[in-house]
Amino acid sequence: MKYINYDNCLTNLSNSILKHFGLKTYHKTLEILDKALEENNSKNVVLILYDGLGARVIDRILGKDNFFNNNKLCEIDSVFPPTTTAATMSVMTGLNPNEHGWIGWDVYIDSLDKTVTLFLNEEKGTKKPIEGFHAAKKFMPYERINDKIKKSGKQAYYISPYGDINYNSLEELNNEIKKLCDLDGKKYIYVYDDEPDKTLHEFGFNDKKTIDTVKAIEESTKKLCDALEDTTVIIIADHGHIDVEPIFMDDYDFIKESIIRTTSIDSRSKTFFVKEDKKDYFKEEFNKNFSNDYILLTKEEVLKNNIFGYGENNIHFENAIGDYLAVAKGNKYFHEGDKPFIFKSHHAGTKEDEIKVNVSLIKK
Repeated sequence: MKYINYDNCLTNLSNSILKHFGLKTYHKTLEILDKALEENNSKNVVLILYDGLGARVIDRILGKDNFFNNNKLCEIDSVFPPTTTAATMSVMTGLNPNEHGWIGWDVYIDSLDKTVTLFLNEEKGTKKPIEGFHAAKKFMPYERINDKIKKSGKQAYYISPYGDINYNSLEELNNEIKKLCDLDGKKYIYVYDDEPDKTLHEFGFNDKKTIDTVKAIEESTKKLCDALEDTTVIIIADHGHIDVEPIFMDDYDFIKESIIRTTSIDSRSKTFFVKEDKKDYFKEEFNKNFSNDYILLTKEEVLKNNIFGYGENNIHFENAIGDYLAVAKGNKYFHEGDKPFIFKSHHAGTKEDEIKVNVSLIKK
């Protein structure tokens, strides 16, 4: 059972960045990217990650003939699960999800005995912040590729609405990138943008807002690349998207009767911590209700098949994956609690549309 090719995924791309800047690598690199970076030998390497702009999202909204496809170097996998927390952390560190431990939006941290919404630093479902420290950074610390590059004596920058350098529009983003690229010296610039993911979640593929958002990203990226000199621009996504329908999890009493604590990871990759005397009952009822939509894996199956990647497991990883992992194989997602928001599109499952990511490369 294999959802991700961990020899051709986002982690490998990040290791190509490490290799290009003369730093220690942790996994295989993408040879085609290694070659392009070496041949270009540009003063600036700019890696832009558009959240949710997977390979099939590009094809479906822009057609086959578009700026990203016309400059496509190769197609790779995301990581598992193909969701922002796990994937962007792999891009930023060069580690697989099992190694860095940031395996989903909500993660059970055994040292706290709490399930934490990692990016928000809140206990899941409570809106209560973890007081006094950032839970994930304390218990699952990491070193960014940017910081490694800086330590080696070169320049590195992180541009994001949530990063070291902020912006409020695509025009501002382009200006920030151009400003840094004009500085003297070799440098790495990592850029994260949270679209079209936000719009896709709310409106799905067919809405005009989604189409306009993706077209605006394409136009903005073309404009940026035209303005740069002595720069290699690499454009990727963290994952793709599929249109989805909800399963209202609270409607199923057997789940409430069986679990010890709240579920975690993501809506299309869901962990369940199950009472010992309810495991057979839970498995039987789960498959009776959801076998058309989900694959139910035991913890042992997850570990045996290296679902979250290879390498040394983070010390909190095994306790974070629960007794069972339910992985979406159809177009459903688990809607939990009384949240009013219903996703039109989502990710984190096993469909190719969620997993496949373009690597586009432009040399200026």
